[in-house]
Amino acid sequence: MTTAPDARTITMEIAREALRSFCEGGKRVSNAQLYELMNLACEQEKNRLRTRIADMVRAGEVIKIAPGLYEYNFKYRLRQGGESFPKVWRFIRSQKPGWSITYACQLTRVSYTQAMRYCAWLENEGYITKHGKDGQTTLYRATDKADRCPETPYPPHTDRNPFERENAAAARLATLMLCHDPRQTRVAAEIVKNCNLLLARFAVNKHGGNEA
Repeated sequence: MTTAPDARTITMEIAREALRSFCEGGKRVSNAQLYELMNLACEQEKNRLRTRIADMVRAGEVIKIAPGLYEYNFKYRLRQGGESFPKVWRFIRSQKPGWSITYACQLTRVSYTQAMRYCAWLENEGYITKHGKDGQTTLYRATDKADRCPETPYPPHTDRNPFERENAAAARLATLMLCHDPRQTRVAAEIVKNCNLLLARFAVNKHGGNEA
């Protein structure tokens, strides 16, 4: 019997990796194909996936070809930072000297890891600089270069994710376990298929090296 999963199962990252994987090589993908490829049977999960895709369409990350038919925009410059860069940048330009990364996270609700990496890049590019310490906490301030740059500066594009297929397989596995009955023959076969894909990439041989 299929049980309804937590509505948070289809995250933005899962939707993104699925689209990037299935649209590789200029292919288009439909909602129906995504439901099948990701083995989505729960209406709650289908709705969540459509919501995620709609958000990416509005941001320009996904191109809507027709109702329910999409292409992924692999030139999308925010694919590694999402909407976090503009939030942190607005915070930086609005603050007086002496702010911390932790404080930036509290006000922007951006994760500490994302904020830390972005601030490290900004510091290296001369947009921010250290401004003393508060105990063990490093404080920062915006530079003149930041004051002259109202538009959000973005780090350079990173290379294509080398684990796109594996990420998509992991996403399908999670969906299979949450939305389907693993005792069913078809579901079990799909689980094995995706496990084999992951094993083929990450299995360690007898010499201790990766076989992939």
